[in-house]
Amino acid sequence: MTSLFAPAARTADLRPATFDMRLEAVSVFLSFVERSGLLQRSDDPAVLVTEVTIQAFVDEQHARGVLNTTIRIRLEALAHALRMMFPERDFTFVRRPAGRSLDRALPNRPRRVEVRDHREIIAQAQEHHRQGLAGIGYANGRIALRNAALIALVAWQGTRLSAVAAMEVTDLVRKDGRYWVNLDNNHTKMGRSYHCPLPEELTPIFDDYLAIARPALCRSGTTRLWVGIDGGPLSKQGLSLVFRTRTESWFGVARGPHWCRKCITTTVRLVAPDLAMDAALVLDHSLAVANAHYDMAKGVSAAERHNKRMTKKMEQTAARADAVFRKLLAKEDFHRLRRRPDQW
Repeated sequence: MTSLFAPAARTADLRPATFDMRLEAVSVFLSFVERSGLLQRSDDPAVLVTEVTIQAFVDEQHARGVLNTTIRIRLEALAHALRMMFPERDFTFVRRPAGRSLDRALPNRPRRVEVRDHREIIAQAQEHHRQGLAGIGYANGRIALRNAALIALVAWQGTRLSAVAAMEVTDLVRKDGRYWVNLDNNHTKMGRSYHCPLPEELTPIFDDYLAIARPALCRSGTTRLWVGIDGGPLSKQGLSLVFRTRTESWFGVARGPHWCRKCITTTVRLVAPDLAMDAALVLDHSLAVANAHYDMAKGVSAAERHNKRMTKKMEQTAARADAVFRKLLAKEDFHRLRRRPDQW
């Protein structure tokens, strides 16, 4: 039996998505160090990680417009990666600066995010698909066919970016006239396998991507589902750029793939509140998380409930007032007073 404390045990149970996230955090940090002129030749790369460099990294991230949420995720992943690479070193200060948690040191900065009915995004993807079939756009419309399929998938299911980037061709299965998305637990954030059908109305989009666009674009023999213009697999950065470019063209504001998760949750809350739990399950998170971070309709829903209650109260009050007024009209004294207003 392998020792519980063997060096290999630190990475034995890591999912590929977790490993990639830590690798990306290290890459982002090293890019900053090199860009800032702090990179030094040394046999011990751990000397680059100091309170000074971490603070400078956070400052630059802020200057580049990166949100605290993303910075926290990167620092957390960087700290875990450092602990894997240098188990004898103490890098606690990376994830607990001045003894505080990253949540306290880098609190969220709420900002208003406009969401849309996610069916509107899908409608735009369907129109983009029609343009691709007409040969409009780069590579004789094939990029449009790819983008339409990619955006339709995420807009319908809210699949996370890392999972989308890791999808293989075999993860999209056609059965009984519609496609199913099958993701194993190595590529999902919560570590749970994911099997979910797509509506039949999206079947032509994926048929055309798989039959027309992908074979024409793929020149590297990759088995990944999404292919870039260079013929190789489309990276997470490339996927994000597709979304930001298309949403800016369609709605005037660039949005990343994660925005679709807010749109889905909010649309369901407004259109079919009783399906809120189903939406949370499709997005692979809890109802509490959906309420706290993804439901942008809370204010609208509260206002609608308030309006309905007030309208009902006003109707009840008007009905009672009408009944009282009719009783007064039925009294002879009231009629006499109406004929002699000077006695009011």
